Amino acid sequence: MSDEEKSALLKEILDLQTENQQLIAKHETFSQRKAELLKISESLCAQIATRAEKEIQSIGNEREFISQKCVHDEEEIQADFQTKLDQVLKQKEDLQRKLEAESEFVSRNLKERLAKIRQRTLELRSELLNKSKKITESLAEMKADDVIKQKIADNQEYAIETAKRIAESHREIEGLQAKGKRLQSILESLTSQLNDKEKMQNNQQNLHRLRRRSTVTKRPAFDPDMS
Repeated sequence: MSDEEKSALLKEILDLQTENQQLIAKHETFSQRKAELLKISESLCAQIATRAEKEIQSIGNEREFISQKCVHDEEEIQADFQTKLDQVLKQKEDLQRKLEAESEFVSRNLKERLAKIRQRTLELRSELLNKSKKITESLAEMKADDVIKQKIADNQEYAIETAKRIAESHREIEGLQAKGKRLQSILESLTSQLNDKEKMQNNQQNLHRLRRRSTVTKRPAFDPDMS
């Protein structure tokens, strides 16, 4: 084999090593993104738990507020509360349908993206195998040192394994992104519902104060005939 052919072969080896290093760098980047998405997911779960706890406390406060009112006001508030509860349940159903539609849309997009990632991974793997085969054949012809052959084979195996890990990281990242979007949507819905309930409670309290001011300051126990 001529010096020119040897130089070309060594250049191919260096190119393969460079591409291998790039794959390693990509894998490290994907690992960092995966960790960041996990932190975001945990934060969203904590916020949802906090919002849910406030929602439960708010409902408890509303029940306590209703129990302290007279029968006449209680019936009116219960009717209003039932109407608002029906609205919340309807919003919940609408949100559920929206989440299902969004999940289907995201799932479809994920399948398409994962198919592209798998295809690219297969192309890289095929390219690495072809280069390795050419290098192995060239080394066999010129009877290169066994240490060099083993190193090239090791690099080839590690590059293939790295490509597999990159594909797996892609799948995990896409799943976490979809989960993060769903959690963010749920959090926004709970926040909106909580704000609406706080406004309703404030309006009810203001209405009750106005009614009490309009009645006699001191009066006997509530009599339905006097209403």
